[in-house]
Amino acid sequence: GLADYKDYGFYQKHKKIYFDTVQERGEYEIVAVFQSRVAYVDEVAFRYYNFIQADTQEEFDSFISTVEKLAYYDTGVEAEFGDQLLTLSTCDREITDGRLVVLAKKCD
Repeated sequence: GLADYKDYGFYQKHKKIYFDTVQERGEYEIVAVFQSRVAYVDEVAFRYYNFIQADTQEEFDSFISTVEKLAYYDTGVEAEFGDQLLTLSTCDREITDGRLVVLAKKCD
């Protein structure tokens, strides 16, 4: 179902993701939808899947800047340092080792 987010019209109808855990109910706004791929060990590439927590504003800004460049469209939702992010990823066969990624931030 994540592949549906490639279509801006689908995004317009589904701007939020609800992700619940045992501890709480989570509501997230979609920041970006982008395509990436799994990189080889010795390859210099954007590894969104290694981003767990930014220790600095600069690290966070660099990650978000790259995501924005890769995004299929502008959602108008901006992530800020300190936001809790949710990254959903699935295989995308359009490219070798491709991944489709939906990045969202937790609503207040």
